[in-house]
Amino acid sequence: MNLPDWWIGASGVFFIVGTLAVFALIVLSIILIQLALELRTQIKTLTAKVEVLTDKTTQIADQIKDVTNDVSIRTKGIVKVVDDNAGTAFGIIEKIAPALVVAGLGFRLFRMIGRRSRGS
Repeated sequence: MNLPDWWIGASGVFFIVGTLAVFALIVLSIILIQLALELRTQIKTLTAKVEVLTDKTTQIADQIKDVTNDVSIRTKGIVKVVDDNAGTAFGIIEKIAPALVVAGLGFRLFRMIGRRSRGS
């Protein structure tokens, strides 16, 4: 039995195309492996930069926390001093207020009497 000519031609074309496809896949695989290795090194570099930024951010956050704590402590001290002084001032005003009210009323009375005596 002889094989038809078209079968032998088709088999030859299939063999040539298949061989070219395998070689193309091998070349593409090598290129993809090189790209993957290059991406790997770039990812390592980016990871190192991100770690540096993370460390700097952590340091800044710690400094802000320390400054906030210092300001909070100082603010509490200032508020306590102001509160103590305000309490003392209000205590003095409570003691002097009746005398000031009497003096104010007396001054008004003298002014009113002075106006009436001038007007008459």
